[in-house]
Amino acid sequence: VVVHHTAGSNTYTKAESAGLVRGYQSYHVKGHGWCDIGYNFLVDRFGRIWEGRYGGIDKNVGGAHTLGYNEYAFAMSAIGNFDIAKPSQAMVDAYGSLFAWKLGLNGVAAASTKQKIGNKSFHAINGQRDAGSTACPGKQQYAQLALERDDSGQRTLDRVDAEVEPDPEPVPRPGDASGQRRSGRDHPDGRYDELRTPGRAVEEGLEEALQHRAECRPHR
Repeated sequence: VVVHHTAGSNTYTKAESAGLVRGYQSYHVKGHGWCDIGYNFLVDRFGRIWEGRYGGIDKNVGGAHTLGYNEYAFAMSAIGNFDIAKPSQAMVDAYGSLFAWKLGLNGVAAASTKQKIGNKSFHAINGQRDAGSTACPGKQQYAQLALERDDSGQRTLDRVDAEVEPDPEPVPRPGDASGQRRSGRDHPDGRYDELRTPGRAVEEGLEEALQHRAECRPHR
């Protein structure tokens, strides 16, 4: 897993989280020309986990988040600027649970230090700076990663000991809060044209649009 932060405000309200996620999605699609938001998951400061790139939260969906490693890792982006502030405990607990569940689905130990990709070895849980020249995910959040490896590892062991199948909370899509959900038809250059209301999307081919999104390819 590669940990990111979105930068920006740390003082947003619960009601504003969905709009922020929609904004990141719009920027990635319209600004970068990607087929969807680059991150697989986002977590807000209230501990709510948001599905990012479409394709199934329990599937290995390639994203557009870490150059050279998008095919090998999933990404969680914490909403806020964690160069200047520490992530909230609710946020840390949420992505600790997410990492334990998602890594466990793929048989990866959260505390692993020997995940081989090409000629490099990585921890199972990394900051974006471990894979490239960047300050992301912010120094305050990066300092938490060693604790997260231990915490996520323990959460995985707790699940095994209890013999409980991973059963994460339903992950909200940004549209859930506003009554809208992005569908849009695919342009030849891979962009989506606009945000539509669910009713109109169904009328204009939602199933086809979602199929396009399901075929979204990771950026290398």
